[in-house]
Amino acid sequence: MTAQEIFDKAAVGILTQKEKSINGLTCLYRGFNGKKCAAGFCIDDSEYKPEMERNNISSIIGKYKLQNLIGPYRSSYMSPRNP
Repeated sequence: MTAQEIFDKAAVGILTQKEKSINGLTCLYRGFNGKKCAAGFCIDDSEYKPEMERNNISSIIGKYKLQNLIGPYRSSYMSPRNP
């Protein structure tokens, strides 16, 4: 997915869901009653693992090799902003 596709998928997901996916103050990629956080909408069900919870998105992208997010994440966040 491109960075724009990731944004669109997350935005549509959370706006349609109309509820937070949280446990206390912690955001959950997969929460109660099928709820997802913004990042959770961009993790394919086939790639999701419960042990991803309580880990930030940058750590799970590398550890679990999330194919949908690797390219856009690296190009958007890991490259220098002002060389």
